[in-house]
Amino acid sequence: MEGETIKNVNFPSFLFASLIAGYAMLLVDYVFSGWFGFFGLYHYPDSRIGLSNPFWTLKHEVQSIIFSLPYATHFLHVKFLKNRILKGMLYGIIFYVFTRIVGFVGMMGGAPWLVNFMVKPLEAHISSFVLHMVWGFFLGYLYNPPLEGKREG
Repeated sequence: MEGETIKNVNFPSFLFASLIAGYAMLLVDYVFSGWFGFFGLYHYPDSRIGLSNPFWTLKHEVQSIIFSLPYATHFLHVKFLKNRILKGMLYGIIFYVFTRIVGFVGMMGGAPWLVNFMVKPLEAHISSFVLHMVWGFFLGYLYNPPLEGKREG
């Protein structure tokens, strides 16, 4: 298709899905903040991170768009899973693992912000894992690939 910016990506659907997925991740964290000692990772009133900081929230939304691209361009087309929601959740899990690997490497290299990112209680890591699955769920549920050039699966 002439004029496409990203081959085989329904850009309006991608943009909508990635923004909603990023916000849903933050909203679930906010709603369940403190639930059995979990969540509340991004909800610190009057803090530099979280929903109370519009700049930080905008940054998180932009990151959601950027990190959703591999899902829409490649991961959606994996053959071993037929269900897009499961693909999205699996992508969220893979992305979570990727962030922990990058965080560990950066922490070992002495990057102060990555030390703070990695050295957290187990509840924070479990919460982040679940929130990335929520992100993937909404990516998989909301993103509709283009009909033209769509691969099965």
